[in-house]
Amino acid sequence: MYEGVIQLDTLGMVLALMLAFVPLMVSQLLRLRLHGQLLVSVGRMVLQLFLLGLLLEYLLAANHWYLTAIWLLVMLGSAAQSLLQRAGVRLPGLAPMVLVVLAAALGSVVLWCLILVIRPEPWFDARYLITLGGMILGNAMNGSTIALERLHSSLTSNSGRLEYETWLSLGATRAQALMPFRRQAAKAAMLPTVNSTATMGLVHIPGMMTGQILGGSNPVTAIAYQGMIMLAILAGVALSAYLITWVTGRLLLGPDGLLRSTELEQKHG
Repeated sequence: MYEGVIQLDTLGMVLALMLAFVPLMVSQLLRLRLHGQLLVSVGRMVLQLFLLGLLLEYLLAANHWYLTAIWLLVMLGSAAQSLLQRAGVRLPGLAPMVLVVLAAALGSVVLWCLILVIRPEPWFDARYLITLGGMILGNAMNGSTIALERLHSSLTSNSGRLEYETWLSLGATRAQALMPFRRQAAKAAMLPTVNSTATMGLVHIPGMMTGQILGGSNPVTAIAYQGMIMLAILAGVALSAYLITWVTGRLLLGPDGLLRSTELEQKHG
């Protein structure tokens, strides 16, 4: 039943690409002016996936730990850069700390899944390490972006600065005064993943599970892996949101415990 996997031929891929005309038509009808962005996005996706396919074919065949480690470092660097650009936050020392946060979330969750849950031989098998790491890292990056932007914008606003300083004047420690802002930012970062986890299997069939089934896997096996993946993603998002709010909160404070001025942040950014 699961042996006859249908392969996508050239005609099928061309017809699949024609689906891109749907958002283009919507952009035209509503005058969204997204034509350029849509074409660039689709073009980049096709090129990047093609190159990724060639690279993964080589990495998975070679299965050398050092090649896998190099590729994971490239992914980490790219994710950190994308996070900083999308969040639009400039703080002295933030860039290396973002890299550390993503590495900590990725490393801890991936190692847990590989060593304790999946247990491949060897444990650094590229097929599991790269694919699992990519899914966890991508979601941790998205969650951290939301948490970073939300914490920074709330704390540096006039009302947020006043609230923070009011807590300090009432005798709260720095950590206690920062906690309401960290709580709101972390909640905003985690809610999309929490909601997606709650509706999985009922409202939608996840992409990884769909891909496995279309690729010929047993649905029960696909479901088991999808459940593990979602729990790993949820853990990665939660951990990265916790760490990024902790790091950002410390970087926003001066030696006196008060918030740095916006001018100082931009000067060092």
